[in-house]
Amino acid sequence: MNMYELAKSGMVDLTQAAAPALPDVQVKIKQVYGRDMIYPANETAILFTRFTGQKTLTPRDLALIRQLGFHVDQVFDKGV
Repeated sequence: MNMYELAKSGMVDLTQAAAPALPDVQVKIKQVYGRDMIYPANETAILFTRFTGQKTLTPRDLALIRQLGFHVDQVFDKGV
């Protein structure tokens, strides 16, 4: 039986099925000429910069990314 048939028979409740987890969006914040710039730190974040056509993300971009259901994490460089 496929998932549709199982749901139709009542054996599986598709409304309670867990959605697949979205990958985290990781960013680094760097000061450039006194301004905080948000740089992508993983492949998912780089993909979003490709959507925007920019090398950095804005606070508005991050808000929209969160609205899409992604979790945004700030990563830090390890101190020397």
